[in-house]
Amino acid sequence: MKLLSPAPGFVVDRLTILDLKIAAAEKKQMNRVIFQVEKASLEEYLRGWEASLLEEHMHMDRWEDVQVELSQKKVGLIAVNSLLWEAYDRIRELSDLELSKLAMQAKHIAKLGDARAKLISELNELYGAGKIAEKIFGFSLERSSEQKQESQMKLSFAQGA
Repeated sequence: MKLLSPAPGFVVDRLTILDLKIAAAEKKQMNRVIFQVEKASLEEYLRGWEASLLEEHMHMDRWEDVQVELSQKKVGLIAVNSLLWEAYDRIRELSDLELSKLAMQAKHIAKLGDARAKLISELNELYGAGKIAEKIFGFSLERSSEQKQESQMKLSFAQGA
């Protein structure tokens, strides 16, 4: 995320996370002011993006469609981020002996992370910020057979073989 001028999709994502943090702090009766201040600041920042988006789509009679799309993506992020929080909590609750459950949770988290990245990207495009690749997944480096063999040996050694 570009820290000083984040794209709108990242701001919406952060807002959904702040809502989770505020709710968790409230439940634990902790101070949530710092989260609320950040949320108010980000909402103000996002209003600027929404104003320019409104101006752009108002005369094309497309504003309502854009609002519906934005809302759907925001709801999707709320759901994905909530599921990610739950998945991380399940990992924290696992004992060291439950490796198969840990592996399943790790796969689940990776899929949720991919869904989250896709929603953020779609929000950026809807807001007119274009495609911004914050995270890049699925990149495989081509390695020589010698490098592959060396990696295998290191892995075997690390596993105590």
